[in-house]
Amino acid sequence: ALAGVSCWRTAVANSSPAMSGAALFDDVKYYDGLGEHRTGSATDLKTSEWLFRRYAEAGFAPRFQSFDVPLFEPSDVRISGTRIRIEGFPLWPPVETQGDGISARVSDSTLDAQGCIAIVRLPFHRSGSLSAPGFADAIHGAVVAGAAAVIAVTEGPAGELIALNVAFDQPPWPVPVMLVPGREAGSVASLIGKTARFVLRGRRTPAAKTHNVIATLKRGPRWLVISTPQSGWFHCAGERGPGVALSLGLARALAGLPSDKSLMFVATTAHEFNGHGGEQFLNAFAPPPADVDLWFHLGAGIATYDWDLSGAAPRKVAGPDSERYLGATPDLLPLLQNTFAGQPGIERPFDAKARESAGELTMFIRHGYAPCAGIFAGHDYHHTRADRARTTGPELLEPVANAVFDVVRRYL
Repeated sequence: ALAGVSCWRTAVANSSPAMSGAALFDDVKYYDGLGEHRTGSATDLKTSEWLFRRYAEAGFAPRFQSFDVPLFEPSDVRISGTRIRIEGFPLWPPVETQGDGISARVSDSTLDAQGCIAIVRLPFHRSGSLSAPGFADAIHGAVVAGAAAVIAVTEGPAGELIALNVAFDQPPWPVPVMLVPGREAGSVASLIGKTARFVLRGRRTPAAKTHNVIATLKRGPRWLVISTPQSGWFHCAGERGPGVALSLGLARALAGLPSDKSLMFVATTAHEFNGHGGEQFLNAFAPPPADVDLWFHLGAGIATYDWDLSGAAPRKVAGPDSERYLGATPDLLPLLQNTFAGQPGIERPFDAKARESAGELTMFIRHGYAPCAGIFAGHDYHHTRADRARTTGPELLEPVANAVFDVVRRYL
């Protein structure tokens, strides 16, 4: 039976150019080339307009769901001392420095942090979120100890600066907080006991416009929903690109299949704010759970390479990063086990109602959608500036796309 499923899937891939690895990767590269996809930025708006056009070309009726978000565009974020300058990135919501910045002694101890620039270390956590265990506590400890500013060293496998998601209503810290790359830990440590300058500046827009993109193909009272986030801190080519590309490919491939089921594709923004755009969609435009036959969520990093980072330079390893997950409501597990067989990580779907999942998938399941499934991961370059198109490729995208297509087609 599994061999039969595999053969059918191969036939679908060969007969659907929209779902080919090459076509999907072209969309990833275009998405990457638009720029950094922070919510409310010019790139974010261009991305929404591009998705609007692409869904319309596939035969759907797209619309924008617009709402406002605070936007901060960093212009100068650094910690510097004698012969040392380290570029950083704000922890959201950003707190700017005034004048020439903060000039103070650097300390790595909460026992000696009063009036200082305090150093804290954030151990690697694949979520890329301030909610990771101990992250907020470490920063809070430095603030309570009287620090004038905080440097948070983000440790990770690639040594890159890792931006952190936060809640939409996260209150600003009492002092400025800057994230710096793990590879700069030695340089940061060399500043301890010395005077350094901390600068965090940028342009602030209190209410910037952003858009979810909702595309529908109305054919009957029952719905199938495909969702993916479109926004992120940097280029997000491996984090968001595969989900965006699969969404467009599925729209093209599914639109022409005969069915009395209606289709809804949604690309949500404000993902960096713990899925705030997904909440906006649920509250205003999502069909009621009783009217939805299937919801499939295309989350972060669903088709990215594994990397060998032990040498002097990163080396791409053949095959996908196995640290990816496929969560679902129990009613979908048998089908998913067959359909995703042989795909590292996602070949073992888990009950997302019994075990915590991640991102918007958790939100959708909690709202009562079932059957509901989603893929998510945090690859080695997750939430870093190095997350560009090279982190994924056609041979990774196509197997996942065909498996998702198989699942959705059965419900269609």
